[in-house]
Amino acid sequence: MKILRVATILLLFAPLAACSAFKPKVQYEDIKVRSKPADADVKFSTGEFCMTPCVVARPLGEPFTLSVRKRGYKTRWVKVSPEPERSDSQQPAAPNKDNNAFKPNPIFVTLEPEWSK
Repeated sequence: MKILRVATILLLFAPLAACSAFKPKVQYEDIKVRSKPADADVKFSTGEFCMTPCVVARPLGEPFTLSVRKRGYKTRWVKVSPEPERSDSQQPAAPNKDNNAFKPNPIFVTLEPEWSK
């Protein structure tokens, strides 16, 4: 009786274990943001936030925007998009260590004072 109960429990939970084994692995990329002047607030359209200079890990795939703002300066918006995968014929001859999945990355923003044109 005890063996039958254990076997029944195992059969019930086996499909759940199989589902978790086939989950695709989510890949992330570090988004590096710097600004001039530093210590500006950065807010991502996906909810993350930080203060420059900063690095935020984002899952690959969907485009997003970020705002960079600091008191006394105009807010700047940056649209960040995933770069499409290239076929083998489009691969550069030499590997490029700056070949990121998101463009632009790194992001450098120069903030203008509110009183400037």
